[in-house]
Parts: sequence; C-alpha cells; structure tokens
Amino acid sequence: MQQPIRIISRSNKRLYADAIPGHFATNHSHINYYIDMSEIKHNMAMALEAARSIAFRFSPVSIDTLLCLEGTEYIGAYVARELANSGIGSLNTIKVIYLVEPDSNVNGQPAPHDRAPQCAGVGQHGFHWSDPFADPRVH
Repeated sequence: MQQPIRIISRSNKRLYADAIPGHFATNHSHINYYIDMSEIKHNMAMALEAARSIAFRFSPVSIDTLLCLEGTEYIGAYVARELANSGIGSLNTIKVIYLVEPDSNVNGQPAPHDRAPQCAGVGQHGFHWSDPFADPRVH
C-alpha cells in the first residue's frame, strides 16, 4: 500500500485530509484516490477548526438552515454555534439555525427529502457543506 498524500487547506493550515492512492470501487464509481475525511468529521478539534473557517466566510450572510451531508453533523453543529456567536456585524447572532440531513436512497446517494414541508418554513437561505477544502461560495 502506498503512503497517503496529505492535503492541507490553503485557508487554514491546521485543516488537512489524507488522499490514499489505490483502486476503489463502489456500485456506481471507480476512483484512484480515497479522500479520508475521518479526522475532520470525528476529531473535535479538527471539526471545530473546519467550522470556524466556514463560519468566518459566512458571517455576513443570513443563514437559517444547514444541510449536513455524509456524516458532517458535528461540523454543522459547530458551524451553527460559530455563526450564532459571530458577534457584531453577523446576521446570525442569537438566531436559531436548523441542521438537517438528506434522506438516502438504497445506493447511499442523497434523495428528495420527505420532510421538506417542515423545512420550507425555516427560511429562504440555506447552505450545504461537505468539503472543507472547497470554496463555499461556489455551492
């Protein structure tokens, strides 16, 4: 097995993920690298760093719903906390921010949400996040 390649975030040097070379197959794809997001998803310090990086970029935006994909619920909770505590100038200070996760089909892919009517009244602005290295303004 080859050594993992460490990918370090350009915006926060304390955030990283490991790319593991190999041949990985699922029922709908074949890939040459597996991006191990375990540390970011499950290590409290890394999840908090990821959340702070995300919240910093979104503090001037009013957000009331976070859609948490693929086990990022802890990060979503930290993002909500950081946004709610951003301070003066934040549109989210002392505000309720909802966390939702998509339903999945039999292949584990996101499916239409059967709870959408409940979430529709939450507000107009939502944000989904599953990649701490991507530019969140692109989503």
